[in-house]
Amino acid sequence: NITYEGGRNSDDSPTLMGLDDIDGSFVAGGYVRGTFGPIGLRLSGGQDVTGGHDGFSANASLGTLLPLGRLKIQPSASVSLGSGKHNQSFFGITQTQADASGLDINNVNSGIYGYSANVVSWYEISDDYVITLIGSHRWFKGEANDSPIILAEDGADKGFVLSVGLARRFNL
Repeated sequence: NITYEGGRNSDDSPTLMGLDDIDGSFVAGGYVRGTFGPIGLRLSGGQDVTGGHDGFSANASLGTLLPLGRLKIQPSASVSLGSGKHNQSFFGITQTQADASGLDINNVNSGIYGYSANVVSWYEISDDYVITLIGSHRWFKGEANDSPIILAEDGADKGFVLSVGLARRFNL
């Protein structure tokens, strides 16, 4: 499969001034998933093929499905890892970038850079309509968490995303 990974512009934040822009990337890869009783496991990974960060990234997730009548809840936990090129692009600072930005040099190696706790849930209002709720809490670890980009006043070592939606089914 091919997925899109957003990049980063140096004018997105005062902290990023002087750092290189990272173009969005199309990542070619794949995934495998399996279910073992009530537990689901998914492993995914891919390589940037368009030159945004030129790296490899992967995720491993473990979760389950809780069917509660019309309400379904699917909690999961994930770990994210990246190659040295991926991690250095997003969390590292070269000597040239340090000189331009005033931030400290930060060399980041390959490895695990973050974790997340996720919940996907949906409620079937009727046969045709479903309300969805997706939430994810992510935090960084190790060299990524020690990055001057993350530690800056406008940086964040944790993030939360919440999405609510309404879907309609069509019988074609």
